[in-house]
Amino acid sequence: MIRGEPDEGAVLCTRSSTYSMKFVGTSNSVFLIRPGDSSSSSVTASILTVPTGNIELILAAKKLDKLKKHLKETPSNPEEDFDSISTQKRRLFRCEDLVETIQASEEEVRGALNSLSRKWRNQ
Repeated sequence: MIRGEPDEGAVLCTRSSTYSMKFVGTSNSVFLIRPGDSSSSSVTASILTVPTGNIELILAAKKLDKLKKHLKETPSNPEEDFDSISTQKRRLFRCEDLVETIQASEEEVRGALNSLSRKWRNQ
């Protein structure tokens, strides 16, 4: 899944890792062609395109600042009734919402939530 807001760099997130994406231009000619028919004795191919570069993936540190910002904006109280008026006025996040908006893998987001939850309970 590729994630990132217009003001952020794009990242590729797998289930367990996050990769920053960087376009790297190439000075060598590269041709993308259709797979040939192996039973044919012909050695011709149709060129689909000539790319000017490729995307390099680099294992990146998880970007959890946005997660902490979201959680600070919507503090919750475990004793609070989630149907109350005060709760309805605030934006509450489901874990799936956070995974979609944070530039980190699902496992990294869940790990950070568990870590923050332990810190909160120990205060």
